[in-house]
Amino acid sequence: MKVIEKYLDTKNKKIAAGVTAAVIIAAVGGGTYWALRDIAPELLLKNSKTITVEYGEKYEPKFENLVKTN
Repeated sequence: MKVIEKYLDTKNKKIAAGVTAAVIIAAVGGGTYWALRDIAPELLLKNSKTITVEYGEKYEPKFENLVKTN
């Protein structure tokens, strides 16, 4: 506690420390909000035709062939 009192011995230093702490808290809060906001990309199918796969056939679709990626 004496270390804090040593560096915050004047009113101006206390105000500067408070403002700095508020800016850091606001930056962390804003960064967290920006990183976690819910904006999922909209995925649309390229066409709506039905794909029929017979039993025993191998079907390996590619994401780029099924979904519009633009």
